[in-house]
Amino acid sequence: MPDQYSISAVDVSVITGALSTINNNINVVGHRVDLIGNEVDLINDKQNLLSNELEIVKQLFLDYLNEFRRKNNLQLAETRLGNIRQDLEQFGYYSEIRRMSTGILGTDKSS
Repeated sequence: MPDQYSISAVDVSVITGALSTINNNINVVGHRVDLIGNEVDLINDKQNLLSNELEIVKQLFLDYLNEFRRKNNLQLAETRLGNIRQDLEQFGYYSEIRRMSTGILGTDKSS
């Protein structure tokens, strides 16, 4: 039975070589994990930058939309004001005729 547990020098060198290969592979994997971690950090930075830029674009769009609505409301108000002025001019003409006719009728009554 003691022969089953004996390890020769050749067996130890094979095991040592295999362990060295495993150690190198672990180091390569660790290095690749570090590279991936750096890439994830870079992607996070880009995502934060894009998020900030998107907020700026959103604010610019909202400012544009508010300005568009303001100008649209101003144009509508100017149109309505023009229509009201036209109506007032029309009533103003009739008002002048009414005043003249009231004045004429008034002078006839007092005679």
